[in-house]
Amino acid sequence: GLTAYGDGDLDGFGDAGDVRVVCALSAGVVADDDDCDDSDDGVNPDAEEVCQDSADNNCDGLCDEGFISYGDLVITEIMQDPKTLKDNEAEWFELYNAGSADISMCGGWTIYDGGSDLHILSGDVLITAGAHALFLRNSDTGKNGGLTGDYTYGSDIQLDNSADELFIEFDGVIIDELEYDNGGDDWSAAMAQGFSMQLNANLYSALDNDDSLNWSKGTTNYEKDNKGTPAALNDAL
Repeated sequence: GLTAYGDGDLDGFGDAGDVRVVCALSAGVVADDDDCDDSDDGVNPDAEEVCQDSADNNCDGLCDEGFISYGDLVITEIMQDPKTLKDNEAEWFELYNAGSADISMCGGWTIYDGGSDLHILSGDVLITAGAHALFLRNSDTGKNGGLTGDYTYGSDIQLDNSADELFIEFDGVIIDELEYDNGGDDWSAAMAQGFSMQLNANLYSALDNDDSLNWSKGTTNYEKDNKGTPAALNDAL
């Protein structure tokens, strides 16, 4: 017999999870197993990628490639130096969707710095238009200040207390980047242990967050020793 795959949507591409042994191929039974959504005949390796919320139309593991560009996501807040809590358990950063369409961080996304830190996202992070997403170093709420995030990146990314870089990249394109240094460009005014660094809430853009003068310290306690507004609109103006 032949090993074949069910093709429920009749687009010529089979479902790898629907394995069959047949004497011959027929309608709805194909030799190919590359369909990533066998319920939709518009989703297959031959389909054209279109801008559609959270959809991988051409089954290449990426969502909306070619439609996401610089500034669509913006780094708006960073807790690089928590107080009382440990850095390796309580660091975090926040991304804001500054575009008009929802963005699904599905395949092909990386986070890195100017040194050796590098994290390739696994899973899917959906950030709706006009919303924030919280990225945690540690998901243990008993250690991270009681936070529940949208994604945990672990020890791959370490946010230096005094000077570091953070890059967000998708499919080879830098979507946003930030470089902070308390030794220059007035970054020290936005940096102190126990305070998040917050971008002015009226200046949520990838260009405005390059200017240290647009950043200041968080003012609202989210934990008894730490101030910031994780996954919410910044209170710094």
